[in-house]
Amino acid sequence: MDKTGNLNTAYDSWNAQWSTATDPQFYNKDHTFVDLAKQVTSEDSALPYDEIPEDHEAEVFLWKKCCLDTYATTRVVLNADRSPAKGNPKRTTYPWATMRDTTGQTFFAAPYGKERQDGLVYSQFYNLIKTPFDTTKVYVFDNEALENLALDPGYIRSLQQEGGGITFSKAVCEFGYLHSKRRAHVNLLDNRWRSYGIREEHRLSLTAMEEISQQWRQWDLYDDEMDAAPPPLPYYIIPTEELLGFLYAQINKYCFLFEHVLAHTAMTYSLPETIVMVTALRGLRFCYSGNMLKRESLLYKDRWENIRNQKPVVKEGLGMRDTIERCGLGWFLPKFNWATWRFAPPHGENILVGNVLMHEEYKRRWRAVKDLRDVYVRFNQAESWYDRYNVQRSTALLDKWLEYLHALNLEQFDTDIWKAMLKSHKHSPELTPDAIKQKGDIRFCHNHMKRMFSVNGIISPPYFVTGNKMRFERVTDLLDFLFLWEDDKERRGWGNKPYRVILQKSFELIERRLGYRRADQWLDEFFHLVRLTHWILPYPSNAAFIATTKTSRNQGLKGRMMWFSAVYTNPEKAELPFRSHPCTLYKIFWNARRQTFGDGRDQHPWSTSRLITACRAQGLKMYGQEETKEFWVAGKRSIGPKGFVPVWERTQTPRLKMLEQTKNQSLDELEDLMGGFSREHADADIQDDSSDVGSDELGAEVGVDERSADVYRPSRSAGTGRSIMAAFARKSNDERSRRSELDESVTTITVSGSVFVPSGSEG
Repeated sequence: MDKTGNLNTAYDSWNAQWSTATDPQFYNKDHTFVDLAKQVTSEDSALPYDEIPEDHEAEVFLWKKCCLDTYATTRVVLNADRSPAKGNPKRTTYPWATMRDTTGQTFFAAPYGKERQDGLVYSQFYNLIKTPFDTTKVYVFDNEALENLALDPGYIRSLQQEGGGITFSKAVCEFGYLHSKRRAHVNLLDNRWRSYGIREEHRLSLTAMEEISQQWRQWDLYDDEMDAAPPPLPYYIIPTEELLGFLYAQINKYCFLFEHVLAHTAMTYSLPETIVMVTALRGLRFCYSGNMLKRESLLYKDRWENIRNQKPVVKEGLGMRDTIERCGLGWFLPKFNWATWRFAPPHGENILVGNVLMHEEYKRRWRAVKDLRDVYVRFNQAESWYDRYNVQRSTALLDKWLEYLHALNLEQFDTDIWKAMLKSHKHSPELTPDAIKQKGDIRFCHNHMKRMFSVNGIISPPYFVTGNKMRFERVTDLLDFLFLWEDDKERRGWGNKPYRVILQKSFELIERRLGYRRADQWLDEFFHLVRLTHWILPYPSNAAFIATTKTSRNQGLKGRMMWFSAVYTNPEKAELPFRSHPCTLYKIFWNARRQTFGDGRDQHPWSTSRLITACRAQGLKMYGQEETKEFWVAGKRSIGPKGFVPVWERTQTPRLKMLEQTKNQSLDELEDLMGGFSREHADADIQDDSSDVGSDELGAEVGVDERSADVYRPSRSAGTGRSIMAAFARKSNDERSRRSELDESVTTITVSGSVFVPSGSEG
């Protein structure tokens, strides 16, 4: 519009310039489009001033939803039965700042609809208050990659290692988040004296524009300028300072939720923590401007079901649709436990954030990434069981829960060994076709592995490392290098293997729930189970999980995987020195099976506690808890000047019942298994304050900061001359203080993760 305020004059001026610049023979007016826009802004605009004068006030206009709804009815053609006719434009609404009563909207004409034939293509109505947050269509907090900040760092490192690349930089994401905060802060403070209006835009063909121009001329001819009551304003008028203050609070509440949870995480993040942080970061994208909130199922929807594999799967979101309609402002339905800053059960298990554990960058390595995601899901499912089944109230059920964690870690260790074997085989073929068909179903003993390898077409046993300059002579040294973390030792390329990360998370979970001493005991038991079930272990180096021998084409040397043969050398049980392959463990397990099952030949699978007890009865005790000396060493015997030859235990390793019950099971099947354990032990051995519970177990149950207290006391294994936890105890006091704040409410923390389904618009 020109300065006279006459629409026709403004159009004639534009049309003259258009006619001068274009040749009508080169365009079709029905397929050439112009935008016709109308903008309404407060008279107290800051445009003529550097600041608002005292007798003026900066204002913001916001479209009224009711008025836009009424306008939308004028664009709809109805059939005789009042149903919408075909060819009506598609309407999309954009709630502003998750509010009910103010919104934006767009209309897209149907390709063969009446409006499209008349030359109207597109219309939109929006609030100009979005402009402080819009820099060349880049909005604050709008980068989805910011949600990576909520992922467990250990998971990310494992993801990068398993997926074969770097998906994101934590430093870049942190910079992006902080930059968005600075942008929002500066814009909200510096624009308090500006006014922001409303705007509507319509995209029309030139033919339609000429017809509208004729309508304007008719108005000028027949406008009698009769005074009429002004119609109601289709917009709200709000002081700018008040509205920007509201937006400041909107952004702050989500930032605070994310940063509060992040500040109280440990070195690894649990899935419940990740869910809350992802929710906060996702909410930031919708809390200050107009967005298509209904497409974000995590925030918008409440609860629904989908059918997957012919079974109903419950999905949940935060239900902002309900709170917007009921209260006028979008917020979470009561699915949070604000005492713990976690989702309350059972909602956390169905929340739609599972897709954050799968990155698009790793589609080419989807199987490796899927396997990694699955073990994280299973771990967090196990974490959720602690509260859901009230595990700590029954000694028998607690033992089953701890046994499951043992089995989960052993299974992942075996899985990572198999993956490393396949990777090594790809570079230097060594596995036989029959071995590859086993798909990782291996018992780590010579009896089972002796026909898995082939050298120059000849079936051969594993290549065992021997010699007097071995890096690892004792099993305890090898296990420390394979499993321990925070020991400042280089493990290039395999330090973030999933089995290592899950073990650390398992230890921290038990420490958080049951105290440091119980976690120390659980870890000693885990290492003991590794000894009992893995008599052949990978021989690692600083650069490889399974080291390989030297290769030389000139000398015809092919790289072979290197293995460690573990043998038991307690002089009370073994015949030393070895003159042949020992039968020590064969005798121990024969007697253990005979006393336990009644027949030494019975290969019945063991529960972990029963296996440990049976071995203890045969004199095979647990190093660290019951034994002061390490009797598990490298299997080799001297043959004089020619050096050493390997020796190995002759029998088969024992089978673990829990491992066989849980291996390759779905989440639903694991859930049924734990439910069965819970029912089985519902009336068994209920603990109370007088029960035989250690001080740290009781402390964890009542919310005592047990980990802080443990800084001043030795572990149970300290008296044996070896503290397994020495390498773990290097966490700084600051770190412990940072983590201890949540400990008082740790027994009520909601943990979840048994159901992972994609978020976003799915469902």
